[in-house]
Amino acid sequence: MTGEEMERAIEFLLQGQANFEVRLTAFDTRLDRLTERVDQLTVKVDQLTGSVEQLAGEVREMRQQLQLHVETQSEFIKVVTSHIEAQSRFNDDFRATQTRLAEGSLSLATTVQRFIEGRS
Repeated sequence: MTGEEMERAIEFLLQGQANFEVRLTAFDTRLDRLTERVDQLTVKVDQLTGSVEQLAGEVREMRQQLQLHVETQSEFIKVVTSHIEAQSRFNDDFRATQTRLAEGSLSLATTVQRFIEGRS
């Protein structure tokens, strides 16, 4: 190999090394940006995780309140149903009493009428 060929070979190797270093620097820059982006995404994921945990807690609390409301409504329905049934029984008893009173009044009126007719 002549001196000139040696210089060209060295120049070629140096140029290849320079190109490699440029590509390596560009890769490092992209890797740094990617690392920064991953860090940003990690922060956002942590924030979202916190939000989801808070939301889950609120849903649990709301579920407990809803369960309490359901239980209260069930008790209310039982009380109202019981009251309606009692009112219905009272109404039935009241009508029966009215019927007996009406029959008794009619019987009394008939007896009084006969008594009056018998005296005349």
